[in-house]
Amino acid sequence: MLGCAQLVCNPDGQGILYPGLWLSFAFVEPRVRGAGLGMRLASTVIEAARAQSAPRLHLLVDRDNGRARALYEKLGFASVDFAPLRETLERLEATLGVERLVMAKDLRPPAPQTPAALR
Repeated sequence: MLGCAQLVCNPDGQGILYPGLWLSFAFVEPRVRGAGLGMRLASTVIEAARAQSAPRLHLLVDRDNGRARALYEKLGFASVDFAPLRETLERLEATLGVERLVMAKDLRPPAPQTPAALR
């Protein structure tokens, strides 16, 4: 296996999962990193989320993983404050020294623009 990514769906936030759609467990084998596989995997998950008419897709990433963060930013993800996870992330950082970020991508199509002449 060279890489994998998973789309996790939990619309109502029940159980141990966080509410919404999540790009989960994205991994690319170190020997093939930089060849575009991560981009293709993440893009496939984004399209699968869009196919479900999801308004937003979330993910978790280690703050110090600059390479992954750059990839996600290139795909349109941005860091967000995700209240349901705030306490858990603070606890992880305090006990394990792991600082994770929640990133999200808006999947809704952009609103149509009204021509200036009609405004």
